[in-house]
Amino acid sequence: MNKRRVETLIPIAIKKIEEMKELRAKDKNNNPIDDKIDKIYSSYLASFGPSVITSGALMAVMFYAGDDKKSKIIKLMEEVLKEAGLISDDLKDYVNEEFKKGNALKATQLITDANIACKLAIRTFDLYEENEKKED
Repeated sequence: MNKRRVETLIPIAIKKIEEMKELRAKDKNNNPIDDKIDKIYSSYLASFGPSVITSGALMAVMFYAGDDKKSKIIKLMEEVLKEAGLISDDLKDYVNEEFKKGNALKATQLITDANIACKLAIRTFDLYEENEKKED
């Protein structure tokens, strides 16, 4: 982990989370709840790191990108890295190219830093779970 890079990416991640409407929680009628983020994305970000450790960055990115809901956190990390000027390609393409060049460690570190920044950034938002009980 590159602490300085993570600290630089956190404000960008907060901005991107605010902009990504698809991360918004939805009520029973599938209407977006403007001020809340769906809690599932926090869970996906938390489980992405262990996926990288167990399967490797390339497999984790490809696995998450292949799922409708999980692909949104790949898109989030991609947007964060693009805005920071660290990548210019699609995240899947970037990781694939770096692995082909023999730069697996570089790609893994970059992905891990983006993941950590997004995990920390999402904590600043109110999270909503559809089944959460309302307090009376």
